[in-house]
Amino acid sequence: MKPSSIFAPLGSTVTASGTPRSVKAGSARRRLLGLLTATACLISAVPAGAFDQANAARIKQLVDTGMQYYWSGGDVKKAEAEVFKGITLHGKYDVVEEAFKEASTLAPERLDFQYAVAATQIIQKKLDDAQATFQSILGKDPTAFDAQSWLEAIARIRGDETGAALAHQALAGLDREKAEEYRKRFVRAEQIMAEKPNFDVPTVPGKVVIVALGYALADDGKAQQTLLDRLEVTLKVAEANPTALVMVSGGVPKNGVTEGDVMSKWLVDKGQSRSHHD
Repeated sequence: MKPSSIFAPLGSTVTASGTPRSVKAGSARRRLLGLLTATACLISAVPAGAFDQANAARIKQLVDTGMQYYWSGGDVKKAEAEVFKGITLHGKYDVVEEAFKEASTLAPERLDFQYAVAATQIIQKKLDDAQATFQSILGKDPTAFDAQSWLEAIARIRGDETGAALAHQALAGLDREKAEEYRKRFVRAEQIMAEKPNFDVPTVPGKVVIVALGYALADDGKAQQTLLDRLEVTLKVAEANPTALVMVSGGVPKNGVTEGDVMSKWLVDKGQSRSHHD
């Protein structure tokens, strides 16, 4: 039997036909949070704003620190000593949150900083804090559609039907057509999560590409159980489709390795080939 090949690790998710979808069963609300978290991102550029120029250097340091720790992490104790001086931090997202919180305090008109704070709180599943941040944004800009949409999302995550209905009414008051689009997205996301997980391993005719999605590594660079579960399914599918091309994804480094690196090595250790097949 000719083993499936493993392509070079990718830094982003790719889509391929003939790839079975397998989802680890779990709490629907937790999975909805994960789905919504995937849409939460920090600002990648800092537009001009009307803040006190005396604070410009400090704001830049905070934004640079927040972006660095969001994407790559770093020495948390060093951030405590050199950037924040006295604030106790417990992980890289604490650094990101505190950096943008202070930047928002120095430039309160910069709502992009507050969105960055809220995004980090969502990632950390600090829903009460995120809700308060989005409400603060609305207090400054009552027309902030994105902030209002997140309040509806948080209510849905909590299973708060009344809160979600009220948030949706407010959203429709801002933009009825766009609010209806969001309602359909929420409904579709909940339908997808209600579907029974598919663990069948089919044999697919023709040229097949198997896409194995990455999952965040532990701080020591080792695969966490969710990733190992995905790899087990990937291996079964590859063995059922021996001429398939396997593509692994995930480019966030931890301890010098990425998800793609770890996934590729795991599959090779299980007998899969690194060679590319046309």
